[in-house]
Amino acid sequence: MTNGLITLGSGGIFNGTRTDANGTISPPVTYNLQLANIVVGSRYQIYNVTASSELTNALSVSGGIDVTYTKGTDYTAGDVGRYRITYQSGVNAKETLEGAFTFPTDSAINSLPTSQLPNGSYETFAIDGAGISEFSWDSGNVEVDINDSDNNTSIQRFGAWYTYFITTAVGIDEAFGAVEWETLNSIQIYSAIVDVKLDNTKASPLVLTGGRIYRNDGLTVIAAASNSIQIDYNPVYTVETGVSGLTPAESTKLTDIASDTDELQSNQANFATADISGLETKAEADASEFALVAQHAVTQAEIADLSNVSTVTTLTPGQTTAQTIVITVTPTIIGE
Repeated sequence: MTNGLITLGSGGIFNGTRTDANGTISPPVTYNLQLANIVVGSRYQIYNVTASSELTNALSVSGGIDVTYTKGTDYTAGDVGRYRITYQSGVNAKETLEGAFTFPTDSAINSLPTSQLPNGSYETFAIDGAGISEFSWDSGNVEVDINDSDNNTSIQRFGAWYTYFITTAVGIDEAFGAVEWETLNSIQIYSAIVDVKLDNTKASPLVLTGGRIYRNDGLTVIAAASNSIQIDYNPVYTVETGVSGLTPAESTKLTDIASDTDELQSNQANFATADISGLETKAEADASEFALVAQHAVTQAEIADLSNVSTVTTLTPGQTTAQTIVITVTPTIIGE
């Protein structure tokens, strides 16, 4: 402490609190955030959620993230911070990362564990999302505009484009978390995170093939002002082989369905090639029935003219007494 001015020569810096003619000066309180094991070229965003302020939006150049922020300038003690990390390059991509932290009262260093796992759907599709041009982001309407040259694209191309888009400065800020590429043939849009819809900007109808694309709230994925979009949904199911999304019971059901389908197809094939030349047609059966009915009517008329019981008296040689034989007529009714 001095009544004069404290000066340092030879590039020296103050460490700690000092008081001179200018008053009492304390070193700034800082927060150092470290995220290790990040693939070089990953896009990352550090955001002050409480203050709705983006602090950093950049690419990792050293295989990790190491950033420092100043209390009073970048944050207030107790503010909630958030980090997001994305990566895509060519036909390779990583699952997104997101986490939260709290800015402290005093200076601190916070090193958070991170691990970027492969994006299975993207790498299976194996097409560079950066080269897909029929999709574009409409920030004002929170929509994905589609303008396809042959009016036919796929949900896989949409998923690949989205994976690339969120590695851009705009994408990681405005569209992060909106889309989950669940499986190669299924994409879900999370409306509560980003209420995004699809807009076909061409007058010609668009066909979107490859599987299912849907919103978690059950509403349509198509924007109200969009031109026609036909979603050609051809689902693909797989059975349990080790570890997958199906339980053993569900896999058994799918196997039974496949077996029943094979049997049905076999029966259909047998019927198509069967020899039915000897079978009576419906017209022939009807004619036979009419003939039987007519014959029945004739027989009934004949019966009505008969005496149901007749007697005949006979006398055989040697007999002295006549014997009466009773003959009972029992008609046979044709057709009954």
